[in-house]
Amino acid sequence: MCSHAEDLRAKAEWEGKGPSSRCRLLDKLQTYLPPSVMLPPRRLHTLLRQAVELQRDRCLYHNTKLDSSLDSVSLLLDHACSRKQFPCYTQQILTEHCNEVWFCKFSNDGTKLATGSKDTTVIIWLVDSETHQLKLLRTLEGHAYGVSYLAWSPDDTYLIACGPDDCSELWLWNIQTGELRTKMSQSHEDSLTSVAWNPDGKRFVTGGQRGQFYQCVSAFRVPPLILKGFYWFIFPSFSVKY
Repeated sequence: MCSHAEDLRAKAEWEGKGPSSRCRLLDKLQTYLPPSVMLPPRRLHTLLRQAVELQRDRCLYHNTKLDSSLDSVSLLLDHACSRKQFPCYTQQILTEHCNEVWFCKFSNDGTKLATGSKDTTVIIWLVDSETHQLKLLRTLEGHAYGVSYLAWSPDDTYLIACGPDDCSELWLWNIQTGELRTKMSQSHEDSLTSVAWNPDGKRFVTGGQRGQFYQCVSAFRVPPLILKGFYWFIFPSFSVKY
């Protein structure tokens, strides 16, 4: 039993009547009432933000980081970037590779660039945020068949390199240390030519020319990623005709 009103409020975690308590009450009611009865909070703001994101995704010449804030755009006009805003002049020529460059990809945060070449190396470049010039960070060697595809992990800590059609191996690199974490192959009869990370960063899927997908799963993850073992799952192959 509570002897005083203050004790009751403390046990109920209630500050008393006022705007804050009303907001908490509405939040609780929101979980029980369908949207047709009570609109979700900030619904109009959400719809406007989705409209802006859709316009930017459809913008042919948009090449800047997506800003979800409505303060950076005008709601009076549809979003449209000019062709003049799209980069079309050479800023820098990279000559460190000694053979054809087959693939290149920026990291998710845009601070690094990875390039894969027929010369069996992957070069990691550091992007200067002010001058946008590239500086060689490290070279990853030992890809016997060359590198034709690259995939950054969601947190940009790891990079997977795949080879061309006649390569059955893929390489998993720690970009921060330059360490080769593992090199794997499902079968010498199947080439692993593409790969994609799961958004959780714990799994990735690689595809081969035999029309099968192989899912690779780390045994457990303790930040940063610790790889203890891999398990391969074969998904049914499919084909799409256009």
